[in-house]
Amino acid sequence: MPYKDPDKRREACRRNYAIWRQRHPKRSKQIQNEWYQRNKETKKAYARARYALTEGRVNKQYKLNNRKRVAAQSRKWSKENPEKCKAHAAVHRALTSGVMIKPSHCSNCGKPKKLEAHHFLGYEKKHRLSVLWLCAPCHKTHHRQE
Repeated sequence: MPYKDPDKRREACRRNYAIWRQRHPKRSKQIQNEWYQRNKETKKAYARARYALTEGRVNKQYKLNNRKRVAAQSRKWSKENPEKCKAHAAVHRALTSGVMIKPSHCSNCGKPKKLEAHHFLGYEKKHRLSVLWLCAPCHKTHHRQE
């Protein structure tokens, strides 16, 4: 055995695998997709269990520990997406002023969950308040279909 130290052996294996992935990107992607399909339900169950244990505190803790970084990312996104930013602000103003009322159930599945506004007609000024209220899973599905 060329490596007596298990850490050195592990590092060599990682390095060799990284080289293999660079040389065989299609096969590497195929293996990754196959693994994901085999383990999809296990990954989802693990994520649900982890979220239930932390009750969303992980994301909050990250934001607290990295305030400057999160603020910089937010400013960058706002500069890159001015129409989306204006549309989000318009919905927020309409909700706080009472012009728009947020429903309690998802427009798609009907489940009582935390809802997100989906601008289904786009972000132009005339469509800023044209939104569907969707839960996060339905919102993601809707975007994948578009």
